[in-house]
Amino acid sequence: MVPRTGVGRNPRALHITRRYLPLSGLGGGEGQGVTTMTRPQLVQWFKYVSALTAILVLLQAFMAGRFLFTGSDLLREHEIMANIVFLSALIQTGLLLGIGLQSPLRSRLLVLNGLLLLFVVVQIGLGYSDSGTATAWHVTNGVFVFGLACFNLALAAQLPRSSAA
Repeated sequence: MVPRTGVGRNPRALHITRRYLPLSGLGGGEGQGVTTMTRPQLVQWFKYVSALTAILVLLQAFMAGRFLFTGSDLLREHEIMANIVFLSALIQTGLLLGIGLQSPLRSRLLVLNGLLLLFVVVQIGLGYSDSGTATAWHVTNGVFVFGLACFNLALAAQLPRSSAA
């Protein structure tokens, strides 16, 4: 059971003490972390959308592979899915900001979501280029975007459950 109490001037804020997994090289994460949220009810939605983003990026890779190696006509769907991935990453970032998170994970999640949005936009731009070099970068960047989405999901899983309120 996670201990909780209201904190600060906002009586709806949730104060939770929780032990985080050590994430070496990222600063912090050792020992006790104190998490305060102004809207803890959004945490579960953030986790769902983070998982959805990672799954959508994986589906993107599947559709690209089918298009490239089997000749199936999935290019149009691949383009549509790119816009859905962008919207998912945008909603994910909005939910993160909406949670009002104050914890050691806040800055890491903000940077990670910002990078995810940036590289998804770069990915879409590379996808519309006709250059062979751009195609090579498109594949490489896609792998990087998938890594960012999965790392974000792993960090999101460390957030306390909103049902503790």
